[in-house]
Amino acid sequence: PPQEAPKIPPVPPNGFASEFERLEHARLTDLADRIKNMPPPEPIRELVRRREELLRSIKALDLPPNPLDDIIDRFGVENVAEMTGRSGRILRKTDNTFRYTKRFGGSQTSFGLSMPTNREDESDCLNVKERKLFMDGKKHVAIISDAASTGVSLHSDRRCKSSHKRRVH
Repeated sequence: PPQEAPKIPPVPPNGFASEFERLEHARLTDLADRIKNMPPPEPIRELVRRREELLRSIKALDLPPNPLDDIIDRFGVENVAEMTGRSGRILRKTDNTFRYTKRFGGSQTSFGLSMPTNREDESDCLNVKERKLFMDGKKHVAIISDAASTGVSLHSDRRCKSSHKRRVH
């Protein structure tokens, strides 16, 4: 592979202090231009063949699903309130294939005055929303991890719309 283009220092605002600095800057600029204009290297056929073989063998693996993703797949994303620190999950598509889906960040959600300032805050807002859906009985299964469990109560309260349906496993 071609060598990495050299880092070219910027031209000083008052010019170069010496003829050597000017010549060195010109040499580095010329070298960087030559490296940038080099054609990309030819792929090594043996490595390409090995890569393709490795990718085929990976696709053929019959790995068990992630337990959280399996529960969501079996009960349906519309029935499972996931309160975790995960930023994404694997969902089954209608053609029975799977795809990675972000849990947050992909939609234009309005957070009102509590706009998240970072990924952790955004995850917390989503977990609060999921908890409310579970407590209101709109989602029937709750998955909660240590990452989201601090200060969360999923107890059966008489004021809660889903108080008659509470089961814990």
